[in-house]
Amino acid sequence: MDVFEADAQQREEELRKWWHDNWKSIAMGVVLAFVIITAIFWYRDYTRKIRYQNAVDFYGVVMNANLADEKNVAEVRAFISEHDNDVYSELAALSLAKQFVSEKKYQEAADLLNGSLGAAKDSILDDIVRLRIARLDIELRKFDDAAAVLNAVKNTDSFRFEVTSLKGDAAYASGDLNAAFKYYDEALSYAKADEDTTVVKMKRDSLNAVKGVPAAKNAAQVTEPAAEAAVKDTVAEDAAETAAKTVEAEASAKQ
Repeated sequence: MDVFEADAQQREEELRKWWHDNWKSIAMGVVLAFVIITAIFWYRDYTRKIRYQNAVDFYGVVMNANLADEKNVAEVRAFISEHDNDVYSELAALSLAKQFVSEKKYQEAADLLNGSLGAAKDSILDDIVRLRIARLDIELRKFDDAAAVLNAVKNTDSFRFEVTSLKGDAAYASGDLNAAFKYYDEALSYAKADEDTTVVKMKRDSLNAVKGVPAAKNAAQVTEPAAEAAVKDTVAEDAAETAAKTVEAEASAKQ
């Protein structure tokens, strides 16, 4: 028994010595862990409030504004500058660019979208913006720029149909009808079941039915100008609806 008692006392002494030598480090570790956990929760709450406020600002400044008014346009431009590192900057640019296109200010719309590209740090939204830019470049007859933008699309599987059909539009606008037919035909092979291929089919069939200049005239009757197609695009409206839902969701979360 004496041996066991001596061994127990020795272990107890070792434990006391270890605690005496290390209690400060342990206490600092506990405090540091508490601070880190508190900071993480604070940052999450802070970013949630920032997202909520950005959504409210976007809805108030962009969605409720009459963008035909120069004063409101200036406010939206200021909003884009202030939010140059979040998704709302790109969404606001899409909305304002749509207004510019409706006023046939194609270069101004292209410059605005080029400037906002990448702000959202969202590859899907960036590619949507690239498609808008390509349409505008085609309308401005900047075919090399349009090709460069289309080649920069990252989510090729998701946008293969749109990219290829826009290459067809560029070829058609530049007068290369054979290349246009090839791109339209290729685009149709990439189309998914839920994609509307009606216009692309009409473009291809028109070029296939009659060769040469008459084909171009027939195609023109069924082809919307690239910029007008951009005006009718529903992505900006969908983005606005998403932003509105974000406001509601954030408001509910805040309550």
